Amino acid sequence: MMSNRVPHRDRPEFKRRLLQNLAYGKARAKKGTLLATQCGYESKGDRKTRMMIRELIADGIPIAASTGKVKGYFIAETTEEVHAYIEQEGSRSMGRRGEKLPHLERSKEDAT
Repeated sequence: MMSNRVPHRDRPEFKRRLLQNLAYGKARAKKGTLLATQCGYESKGDRKTRMMIRELIADGIPIAASTGKVKGYFIAETTEEVHAYIEQEGSRSMGRRGEKLPHLERSKEDAT
């Protein structure tokens, strides 16, 4: 069985490459598989890309995901994009765990 974890030694480089390849704004969202390929980590797969994006979000980077017509990840460019993503993630987290995610609360405060 293949591990879902990115080896610790690869994490900083993977995160750096993700930041270089993420686009600003929902209209330029990129799918996780494309990001992994652009970063040279196609063998890591989409799940590992999602995990690294979660770490970047926890680090305070306003990365959002679009599930609409344009699907993928992007760096929130406007206050509206930040708020929409916080609402989306807040609903998911409350449904799964019944608790708020601290990094989303920080992002919301920073956006206002």
